[in-house]
Amino acid sequence: MKLSDLDCRTLLLDTCVLFELVKLDRKPFEDFFDEIKNNNIDITIDDIVTTEFLQGRKNYAETKSYFEYIEKLLGSLYTNINYLPTTQKDIIEAQIISNINNNIDPQYSSKSSLADNILIAKLTFKPRAKLFFATFNHQDFISPLMERMTIINIETTKRVLPLGIYRFNHQKYNKLKKKYGFPK
Repeated sequence: MKLSDLDCRTLLLDTCVLFELVKLDRKPFEDFFDEIKNNNIDITIDDIVTTEFLQGRKNYAETKSYFEYIEKLLGSLYTNINYLPTTQKDIIEAQIISNINNNIDPQYSSKSSLADNILIAKLTFKPRAKLFFATFNHQDFISPLMERMTIINIETTKRVLPLGIYRFNHQKYNKLKKKYGFPK
């Protein structure tokens, strides 16, 4: 399945995608970003992703340099990049997602971080219904609330990286929220 087969209007990038972009530079990602451009899909980066990406920088100059580099690199591949702030509503949804996952199977909660749950929470809101999520960290998004729609192979000179494109299952989420006593 290709991105063109999905009803995707916006693609939220995980931190690991940014790290691979920095490590590999632009060449392996050109086909992927061309497909995004050709299908009029917007790229979105969450401020949680930005924070994770900049973690470990030692000073303002290094942080600024790293951030400018990824903006330049993404900008050279794709010009329409949006930044999505984390809201209190996202935090509340992330807590609900964590509780639901823990009710289904405690392994889901132990394998996903707060940041992962916040990223999943971004996908819960109806206005963002056509928002999909791209990650290389498949093990972090094993929640039954996530549906892997396709894998896009990013080919480097040394290996093939499987980029998963995920969608949030709103029906299952609403059913499980009700089952476990969460308000609508």
